[in-house]
Amino acid sequence: MPKREGNKAFRKYQILKSPASLEYYQKLRNDVISAIRREKAAYLSFNEQLNSNKHLWKASLFNFRESKEIFRT
Repeated sequence: MPKREGNKAFRKYQILKSPASLEYYQKLRNDVISAIRREKAAYLSFNEQLNSNKHLWKASLFNFRESKEIFRT
């Protein structure tokens, strides 16, 4: 739901005060909130995986350097 459509539905409810317009506005609002939460969870999950991959590569690089030093001596 674009912001404009939600605002329009809310104004319509304020003017008419009908249960149908309230339900329509609430449905639009709940859809938007659900979409935001879904996208936020997806972003955080992706970001967490990205960070864990960075730590994994840093740890493997550190272990690789240590193993090279062990083989030198």
